[in-house]
Amino acid sequence: MTEPTFGLTPHPFSQSELLLAAENYESQEALLTRLRQAFLASEMAVEDLAALLEVEPQEAADWISGDVDLHLSELRYLANALDAKITWNVKCAYTTYPQRFQKMHDAGLWQEMPGWNWNTADDLSVATKR
Repeated sequence: MTEPTFGLTPHPFSQSELLLAAENYESQEALLTRLRQAFLASEMAVEDLAALLEVEPQEAADWISGDVDLHLSELRYLANALDAKITWNVKCAYTTYPQRFQKMHDAGLWQEMPGWNWNTADDLSVATKR
């Protein structure tokens, strides 16, 4: 028995792919929420943030509100201006190409990257380490 489509075109995505997309969206929203919290905690005016980012106040407000899609470098600039630390964690979800990624994992070609440790970073000066 086929599922009813209610006049809609069926999507080509599996349940696991849809769940992965939803989780990635939730992670994006959580990141923006935490950056907004950092902005509020800073008690900084939007104009001051804009000056640090070298953008117009409306653009800084858009960055904080999530009304624009920021490049990774812009997220970094925003985090720096807010004295916030962003950590990235990318894992293989094994949803779209599970056999291919499993073979890569088994062959040692896909490995989890360890988190950045500021205390052991050799390329930072002592003055910049916390």
